[in-house]
Amino acid sequence: MLRHSGFLAVVLPPLVAVGCAFLVAEASAKPVNDIAVKDAKIVVTGIGPGAGYMTFINRSKKADKLVGAKSASASKVMIHETVEEDGVLKMRHAKTFDVPASGKLVLKPGGRHLMLMGLGPKIKPGTKLVLELQFQNAGPVKVTVPVLSPAQAHANEPEAR
Repeated sequence: MLRHSGFLAVVLPPLVAVGCAFLVAEASAKPVNDIAVKDAKIVVTGIGPGAGYMTFINRSKKADKLVGAKSASASKVMIHETVEEDGVLKMRHAKTFDVPASGKLVLKPGGRHLMLMGLGPKIKPGTKLVLELQFQNAGPVKVTVPVLSPAQAHANEPEAR
């Protein structure tokens, strides 16, 4: 009996660890939240901040809000919108953007977008950066986003194809 319990003491812990790892991997294969990100891109000109454009698709029957964003590649990521005041287009900071239940929110030039301040010199067209988007209900969503020049971004627009 002691011989068998020694065998079990050696063999059983690795089997349990493998089984637990399998369960964790299986659980993490499921979607983390209800927000999908489509057509994401960061547009940079080489001077000043970058602009983030993308579409959020809410797969939930509950409305959500984009409440923040951050990236290790930027000193600050801000939620912005372009508004017309007295015939003049102005950018202004927004606290949140609503993402309708079972709907989508499009961030695009001349409208709602993200501003990435303090981008380092390594962030240029042809590179990618990781952006973490924070949603009120869905929580954090990390996406790897291509960095494009304005000409590349325009060439990728559906109406330009």
